Amino acid sequence: MNPYAISKKVNEIQAPPDSVGMRFFNVYAPKVSRSDMLYRMLETKTATYLTRHKRDWIHVDDVVYAIATLMPSTYTGVIDVGTGNPVAVIDLAMKMGMGHLPIKEETPGERDITCADTTELRKLGWMPTINILDTV
Repeated sequence: MNPYAISKKVNEIQAPPDSVGMRFFNVYAPKVSRSDMLYRMLETKTATYLTRHKRDWIHVDDVVYAIATLMPSTYTGVIDVGTGNPVAVIDLAMKMGMGHLPIKEETPGERDITCADTTELRKLGWMPTINILDTV
């Protein structure tokens, strides 16, 4: 239902069978996230509304750690890279002092919850180390 998601799925289907496809969830990093990403908009106080969505926010350092874990492994296929613990947009906004924004109820094409299944990544010895609510 979402053109962005469709493009990602097409890439996974076209990938060679002996490759690794990493599905990065909501990657963030203080002061360096892209300006069009929600985390950055909350950080710079430019967000204009909130949603009731829950998202799997993963710090870029944990993404790098996941890649470093996968590189020497023999894993092939698609693998989720996230924390496995979704955090509500509203909770993040409250923690960042932006909880006063209006809530947009209708968001066609957006999933209510996105959450990585980190089972396979954890089998390789990886664990997330940074919790977004502990760092803002």
